[in-house]
Order: sequence, then structure tokens, then C-alpha cells
Amino acid sequence: MAKNPLFLPLFQTLRAKVDYWNEQELELFFIAPLLQSFVDYESPDFMLYSERSIDAIVEGIKLKVEPDLLLAKGVGEIVKTPYFCFHGYKRTKKNPAGPIAQVLVAMLIAQEKNKNHKPIYGAYVISKDWYFMTMEGKEYCISKVYEATQKDEFIEIIAILRQFRVILETTLL
Repeated sequence: MAKNPLFLPLFQTLRAKVDYWNEQELELFFIAPLLQSFVDYESPDFMLYSERSIDAIVEGIKLKVEPDLLLAKGVGEIVKTPYFCFHGYKRTKKNPAGPIAQVLVAMLIAQEKNKNHKPIYGAYVISKDWYFMTMEGKEYCISKVYEATQKDEFIEIIAILRQFRVILETTLL
């Protein structure tokens, strides 16, 4: 952390306020600044979409979800090819299956829309805890928890989010 003092104010804000923030405040005051300041997801080939509804028929069942963020190829406001599905959640783990289910539904929809048999990636956040997901076919895995209020893990979260851009540009596009 000492090597890059730019991270410090955002990290300190999270540590001081995460236990009191609701979902909107967590997204507005931490997740959005983190993505805007330290993770570059701007490209002519993809962009971030916020709270866009996506749907598809998967194995005969109509699925629809509105993830908090999607990293996708699109045309204007129309999401075409989702690559990364993200969902922020409440400040406690009262319903830990909630965000997992939402991200999995978004990932299934992304697979159906993409029709390319490439992995789909996702993440969800519960308060200070970050989890990363991958899905290939109908199999998925969830990472260990990364606690954003721990300096080393905060930097790991940023590194994982940055690495996804590399994966996107070298493997998924």
C-alpha cells in the first residue's frame, strides 16, 4: 500500500464506513470509484453497463436478471456479448445464496447470448467480502473470499480485476 498512496483514501473510506453502508452506498462510494480509478474497463471493444436487464431462454426456461454491472460488448445501450457479470449485495450475509444465484443466472444468460463455449466470469460482493466466479459449460467455481478491508487482499482484488481485462483481450474477444 505504501508504494501506491493513491489507493489509500479509498481503502481508508471502506474500512471506516463499510459496516454502515447499504448496497447503494457500497456501490457508489467504493465499487464505482475502485473500478473507475484503478481498473480500466474502457475500450472500443467492450464497456461497463450498470443495472441493464439481460434475458435469454436457457434449456427452455426464460431467464431474466439485472446485474449491478456487466462488462460487455454492446451497441449504445444494447448489451450484445456479456463477458463479466457483477453483483454487489447487502452489508451482511443474511442471504448468502442471493448474490450467487443472481450472478449464476446472469452467467447462464451470457453463455446463451454469446454461444461461443468460452468461459464466463463474474463476481459478487457482500459488504467487504469479494468472491470471484468462473463458469464453463454448466460447471462453476467460486474463489476464496477476499476481504477488501485487509491491505494485501485489497490489492489482490484490484490485481484480479485488472487481470480480467488481460483475459478478455487475449482469450474472449
